[in-house]
Amino acid sequence: MIMKKIITVFWIMAFFIFLCYSCGRTGTYDRTWLISEGLYIELYKTYSGGALAGDSYDYYLTDSSGYRELVMSKHHDDERVTANSENDTVYVFKIDRHTHDTLSIKKVSINQINGE
Repeated sequence: MIMKKIITVFWIMAFFIFLCYSCGRTGTYDRTWLISEGLYIELYKTYSGGALAGDSYDYYLTDSSGYRELVMSKHHDDERVTANSENDTVYVFKIDRHTHDTLSIKKVSINQINGE
């Protein structure tokens, strides 16, 4: 009976340690690239599938001082993400690597980033 309680307490503690470890993680930093003057995309690997599955990535738009927003996630190897800016808007595209079809678009106003 005591052994059953010890095992139960162990599994409860292991569960809470796992929750504490996984909460709030953004992943492993991969790289940053310039979109326009003062605006960047930061890339984080959020899941590594190893040999049996693809990797997942999160793309954040940032001005590297105070603004940071998750703008796109990529979960399949046959997708790619690209971004550009036109006038006062940043466009982030998720594109199929094979067909070059646009799968999704995220638009962010530069005025929103600057707090105007």
